[in-house]
Amino acid sequence: MISRLQVKFNATNSTNDPTAHPAAQVSRIEIVDGSDILYSLSARQIEALMFYNTRKSRGRILEYRNDNENFMVLDMYMGRYLWDPILALDPRKFSNPQLKITHNKALGGGAPDAATLEVFADVFDEKPVTPIGFISAREYYAWTSPASAANEYVDLPNDYPIKRIGIETFKADYWWDNTVSEVELDEENKKRSEE
Repeated sequence: MISRLQVKFNATNSTNDPTAHPAAQVSRIEIVDGSDILYSLSARQIEALMFYNTRKSRGRILEYRNDNENFMVLDMYMGRYLWDPILALDPRKFSNPQLKITHNKALGGGAPDAATLEVFADVFDEKPVTPIGFISAREYYAWTSPASAANEYVDLPNDYPIKRIGIETFKADYWWDNTVSEVELDEENKKRSEE
C-alpha cells in the first residue's frame, strides 16, 4: 500500500538568466492502469495542491545562478494525509499500474544542462492496512486560448465523489483575478448553485 509518492527533480543551471519557474520542468506526472488515468497533474498543479493541503510552501529552491542547482520535491498523497490507513493506493487492485513522468530540464531555472530525477514511495511495510480506495487528482479540462470576456462551461463527472475543485489560470505579468472574474458551480441546471 502506497501512502505517498514523492518526486524529486534537481537541475543544474547553465546561465544566470532565468528561463522560467523550476516547476515548468515537469509538465505531467501520471499514474495509469492501461488506458485508465488514476492520477494526472503538472508540477505546478501538484505544488498548488501541496500548499492547499499543508498550508505552507516547501519543497523547492528557486535558484537561477549559473552552475547552481534548482530543485523541487513534489508530494503526491494517496490518502488524506501521510499514513492514512483508510485511503492509500493498493497497486494489487490494478492489472498494470505505471508511473509516467514527462519532463524537460531546459524549461525552468536558468536553462539547465543537467538534471536528476528521483522517485520515492512511502509504503505500509509493517502495519497491515486495507484501504477502501485512494484520492485521485487530475485535470478535467484545459483551455489554451479562451476568448476574452466569455463564459466557459465544464461538465464534471458524476460517477464518483469530488473532494476539491481547483481552478488554475496563468497569463504572464497578470494576477489570477485579472484572468478569471467569476466562477459558478451549479447542479442540475441551477437547481442548486454557488458563486
